[in-house]
Parts: sequence; structure tokens; C-alpha cells
Amino acid sequence: MSRSALAIFALAALVSLGLWLSMRGASLAEVELLPARCRRRVRWWQRNARYVQLSCVLVAVATVCVQVSGAAE
Repeated sequence: MSRSALAIFALAALVSLGLWLSMRGASLAEVELLPARCRRRVRWWQRNARYVQLSCVLVAVATVCVQVSGAAE
């Protein structure tokens, strides 16, 4: 895998892992103790995190596909 493809793949994996860890931490924390504005943001992220996760997966898969198709030529 080329350096740029590896960097893109690693970045997608790090973003995905970081979001997963933060959502996992938010689900275990006492969110009710936060101010209302923060609680709304945490709830919004919890509802919409799957779109970021899906985007990271698509970027990682596209990176691998481009790398494999480039190696096949």
C-alpha cells in the first residue's frame, strides 16, 4: 500500500475509532448532569454518529479498492 493510501486509510480508521470511543463514553456517562445545550449536542451526535462511521468505512474501502486496482495494472 502506498504511503498516501495508507495515510488515508489510517485517518479514516482513527476518526471512526475516536467517534466510537467518544459515543461509548457518552453512553456510559451521566449525561443528565451536563447543561441542556451540551446534552442536546451529545444526543445529536449519538443519533447521527452512524453517518460518520459509514463515511469512514466508505473511505477505507475506496482507498483499498484504488490501491488494489492500481497494483493490478
